[in-house]
Amino acid sequence: MIFQSNAESGRVLRTLGILLACSFCMIQSVQAQFIGNNTPVISAGLGKGVNFGNMLEAPYEGAWGLVVEEIFFDKVAELGLDHIRLPVSWTHHAATTAPYTIEEDFFQRVDWCINQALARDLKIIVNNHH
Repeated sequence: MIFQSNAESGRVLRTLGILLACSFCMIQSVQAQFIGNNTPVISAGLGKGVNFGNMLEAPYEGAWGLVVEEIFFDKVAELGLDHIRLPVSWTHHAATTAPYTIEEDFFQRVDWCINQALARDLKIIVNNHH
């Protein structure tokens, strides 16, 4: 991966480090919570993953300091992880009256994320978040 500067490299690596740390904590919590039933059988196929939180569930992308970048998908694949969890809040992008249409640009952004993951043979969980 070629970065424009050391600052850019550091920013990307710090962001991914935070995401990975949060994800590993989440994975440990989920594994402990479901021991004793068949949920691990279902989730075992997901392998190791990372959470792309605080990006698309914010009122607008970037509101909470993070924006989904293509390099994030590259790094997840390079690290040998298997899946991405993408929390998405549709409510911030829906009309306030029936039929509550979702903004087309936001749909395209979510589709872009899904396609970025699939292009790298990563599984992706689109989590309907608040």
